[in-house]
Amino acid sequence: MKATVRGVSTVLTYLGALPFWLLVLPVILQVGAASQLFAAYGSIIAAFMAGALWGGAQASASGLGIIVLSNLLALASFASVLIGSPALGLSIQMALYLVLLACDFSLLSDRADLRWYLRLRSRVTALVVLSYVVVLIHAGFNISR
Repeated sequence: MKATVRGVSTVLTYLGALPFWLLVLPVILQVGAASQLFAAYGSIIAAFMAGALWGGAQASASGLGIIVLSNLLALASFASVLIGSPALGLSIQMALYLVLLACDFSLLSDRADLRWYLRLRSRVTALVVLSYVVVLIHAGFNISR
């Protein structure tokens, strides 16, 4: 059963990163509303991950701090799409993914049974952050709304 959960979790995690990369070229080429879709998807996924962090923190010894932080991260994710500067909003989202990864490590680093998950999260976070870097560099930080 654990192997099935691990396999499905791995596939779903990579599939969750796929839309970032599917939107990179359209954002760079300024096709339609691609930049808004990239930002909206990024905000949704970051907020989802903050919610998952909140749930995971319920059973943790460091739960209270992580619970508060997870709510702040979800609110920052929402605020990132409201900021007048799309480049700033995307930069905030990129930072959120790194903070969320750090929180996962803080909560799970002592769990030998979840080392595979932390490796997965590290790889996928790197892929997602790289998509933000590519968008921000190639769009010259002049992403239109």
